[in-house]
Amino acid sequence: MPEGPRLRTNEAAELAGVKPSTWRDYVADGRAPKPDGRYDERSPYWFESTVDDFKQHRPGRGRRRAEVDSSASRAPRRVFTPEFKAQTVQEYHASGQSMRQFALAHDLTQSALATWIRDAEAGKLPGS
Repeated sequence: MPEGPRLRTNEAAELAGVKPSTWRDYVADGRAPKPDGRYDERSPYWFESTVDDFKQHRPGRGRRRAEVDSSASRAPRRVFTPEFKAQTVQEYHASGQSMRQFALAHDLTQSALATWIRDAEAGKLPGS
């Protein structure tokens, strides 16, 4: 069994590099190591070596959104000409299909198609 100084919740949290409230959440969720013992019914303690082991084997904390290379996870953005949009809207009206069916069949999003239809009705697309 590990030996050394006994760390209370706040001390264990500091050593683990988290806030005491986060450490308490980890303990409640079973993500922190089980206490090495208890001072009394409500006061757990951990040995320094137990917290160090947790810290070394703790799953990654993830990466902040700004640190993620968004270009690696997304397909390149498609660009459609105004003429293509106008032609697609005409085909949609002639098809008699629901917006969902037409969008799926033409590899489009419903929101893009809806925007193109609004633009055509407002005269923002060629031939509308």
